[in-house]
Amino acid sequence: MKPNLSKPTVTGLAYILRHKEEWPDNFEWDFSHHRGCALEIINATWVGGRDIVTIFDAASLLGIPNFVAAKIFLESGDREEVSPEHIATALEAL
Repeated sequence: MKPNLSKPTVTGLAYILRHKEEWPDNFEWDFSHHRGCALEIINATWVGGRDIVTIFDAASLLGIPNFVAAKIFLESGDREEVSPEHIATALEAL
């Protein structure tokens, strides 16, 4: 079931990560760069294109502790192998 995507939520971000049709225009997944990861999805979807400088900005928007955001967005594994589904699964585990 599609969640309400009008406000930033963990559930909403996980949904978007699993549904490419919800991704911002011209977005390509590249976990090694902030413009190609979940932070850019948050930026383009809920912040209006203003750069999110840190994962802590994302944590604040999503209502999760900074250490949880760091674990999910920075320590999810080998940057070449992390997929949108990996991040979605980590978010859903919250």
